Amino acid sequence: MNVKAVLLVLLLALVVIFALVCVLLTRGEAHTHCGYQARYTFPEHLHSERRWLFADLSQDEISHVVQYLKTSLGLVLEDASRANPSDNCIYSIDLQLPPKAESLSYLDHGGSRPPRQALVVVYFGNQPHPNVTEFVVGPLPEPTYHRDVTVEKYGGQVPYYRRAPLLAEYKQMNIFLHHAVFPKAPSFMKEVLDYDGTNVAAMTTSPRGLKSGDRATWIVLFQNVTGYFLHPIGLEVMLDHSHLNSSQWNVKNVFYNGQYYRDFTQLEREFTEGRVTVEKVKKVPADGDISSMKPKADHAEQGPLNFESSEPRYHVRNNQIRSLSWNFAFRIDVSRGPRLFDIRFKGQRVIYELSVQDAMSVYGSSNPGGMLTRYMDASFGIGKYMYSLMRGVDCPYSATYLDVSLFSEAEKPRVTKDAICVFEQDLGSPIRRHYSKFNSIYYGGLPGTALVFRSVSTVGNYDYLWDFVFYPNGAIESKIHATGYISSSFLYGSGLDYGNKVGDHTLGTIHTHFFAFKVDLDVGDSFSCNFYFNHFLGLYGFCSTLSLDAGSTLLTVFFSIDHPAFSPTVIGTLQSTNLGPTIGIGNAFSVNHSHFGTDSPSHRSAMLSLVPTSASTTPPLIPKKKRHKLSVFPSSSSVRSADPVALNHHSVQLSTSTHPSPVSMLLPLLPKFSLKFDGSQWLLQWDSASHISRTQTTSSPDTDLASSSGSEGEAEGDSACYVTIPDSDVEECSPPSSSEAMQNYSDFVLRMAKSINLPMHHPKPCHTITCSVKYRPRMLLLCTSPCSHLFFSNGRGIFQKDFSTICLQEK
Repeated sequence: MNVKAVLLVLLLALVVIFALVCVLLTRGEAHTHCGYQARYTFPEHLHSERRWLFADLSQDEISHVVQYLKTSLGLVLEDASRANPSDNCIYSIDLQLPPKAESLSYLDHGGSRPPRQALVVVYFGNQPHPNVTEFVVGPLPEPTYHRDVTVEKYGGQVPYYRRAPLLAEYKQMNIFLHHAVFPKAPSFMKEVLDYDGTNVAAMTTSPRGLKSGDRATWIVLFQNVTGYFLHPIGLEVMLDHSHLNSSQWNVKNVFYNGQYYRDFTQLEREFTEGRVTVEKVKKVPADGDISSMKPKADHAEQGPLNFESSEPRYHVRNNQIRSLSWNFAFRIDVSRGPRLFDIRFKGQRVIYELSVQDAMSVYGSSNPGGMLTRYMDASFGIGKYMYSLMRGVDCPYSATYLDVSLFSEAEKPRVTKDAICVFEQDLGSPIRRHYSKFNSIYYGGLPGTALVFRSVSTVGNYDYLWDFVFYPNGAIESKIHATGYISSSFLYGSGLDYGNKVGDHTLGTIHTHFFAFKVDLDVGDSFSCNFYFNHFLGLYGFCSTLSLDAGSTLLTVFFSIDHPAFSPTVIGTLQSTNLGPTIGIGNAFSVNHSHFGTDSPSHRSAMLSLVPTSASTTPPLIPKKKRHKLSVFPSSSSVRSADPVALNHHSVQLSTSTHPSPVSMLLPLLPKFSLKFDGSQWLLQWDSASHISRTQTTSSPDTDLASSSGSEGEAEGDSACYVTIPDSDVEECSPPSSSEAMQNYSDFVLRMAKSINLPMHHPKPCHTITCSVKYRPRMLLLCTSPCSHLFFSNGRGIFQKDFSTICLQEK
């Protein structure tokens, strides 16, 4: 080929390549300039300054409150981190939210701005009559008044013995054990436990006594190694620390390897005389061995990452977060943890408040510390025990991290860096999609993304990841991921009735987790009746070849004969299966034992495992006058904030539970398990005609909503459940006044029934409704009264007792 021709071809090729590069560069610049920048700009006016009323107290505001109280109370207020029980000190300072009516007037109607105030909890130990007092202090940032609200909120003074222990008191209890108690049994401590003054760790239990006025705590002792929660040594001590002078504290009971002793003096005497059954535990290395979090193998290759392909499609400013569809305000409560306010979807408010209320756990064990443990984590401080998040593990690297400022048991505010993260998540599946090849060929779909607001609380041995997830289709999901270390007991005797063996002398105790949320719906106008939701997840557990049920045992304990204790137990049935060990995370148990004096196998709500099986000992039904207080605790946010309408027409209390019984395959840490409420299950939307429509009606994988055409021709194994609400129990309800509104209401009830194949008589104002539902063992039942009370259950016969009488019959 001619050389000139080759050169000509190469020159033409270079010209073409140059032209293509110019075109591509020009198109890229145009796209960046005209598309991306225009789509994700967030105007400043979309972040309302009015939402500042929900913001956490600033460090300056807290400092001004502390200084004001020190001046105005005329008393010496010690630093709570170093205070003795006999001192006065400030326990916590938090935001006092204004009543909802005042907030909405300010937010929506240009009303006057509510005064910004603080809620302060003060321990008065240095008083003739020691007590716990709550003050509202304001206005901030320069307070000029304080008001005692204790009697208003609790109906009287709060006795001093009810106070939550300070960290300083825990330290004093530990010092008392090592310096005043253990030396009374030197031979036992040395020969049995190889005690050297540093190798024993202590963990307290709760509640602190069995009757009003008690302040005595069972303390469980472990080997002092990493993850000591998994290494009990068999020794437990009941310490009475009610006296304000720690030198006057005393031991009331001692437990070792299944035997009780009056004190360490008796334990030492019987040990030296050879009457103590000794079970020596193997010494664990300092890293904890099975409880160590160090990897047992080399790191694997880097896994997939969640990252932003461009600038975030959300914006954070002060205490407000806004995305393309959602915007809301947030704060962190010292006791309760994360709280979201004024949640709006596409500019319309759908929820006034969505918040955590409490995390509770109830344990069963053959040991006193475990059998009496009933933790209510809000009393310790879900918000107080939030710590910094680890980038790339707790949250994606590209997430937005926010700091939190709190005041609790300190002299000045504590700032926790990176305590909250916000990020948009790729769900890995579409929200919706369809591919068509009929008549015309097309595809349509919506990528699955979600905006996540996350915080983590580490309360003792457990870590709780709180997620609030916002989807582009209008659904909201509140999720709790629980992980961390299990709480264990020393294994002896019949210990396997209360859990599984996870170590040579370690019992992974059966326990129940309850998680409580509050949802204050604000969607359009309202009827005069309330909506209540109680959603109980089934009994969950972790087992290999055992099918585990849960029951309860009435225990008469040595240290309190007058106060028997109900303890959850495990009932195991051996299965002939070759499936091998299976971690049944998310698998519901089949429960075959009755509670509440009924014959229905319906106690998947683990709450019932604490109730005796005898009908004669069943607590009386709650009077109807008390029904609105079923989910409210004396320290709940609705009471703490003196909110007069928090439980009014759109307030919803949500609770859920699991019932794990851990096995050794889960160690060292409990794998994360999740509980969640999908907002698409309960979000109600009003249309322009003031009708209620149910949006995003979906069912969980565990729900089998069979068609219920009647009781005739039922399949084998199916039956019908009838729920009757007597007239006398609904007479307080005020139905919609107008005939048009009543018809709208009736239509709504019938639509709800039809949406889940629920046959129902046409509703009449405040009269009895009988509804029937087919059920299967894992079916979700829903019945509704004319007052729009919704009752949820995972099995036959479990209903929220909102009325003094609910009749359950089986056909």
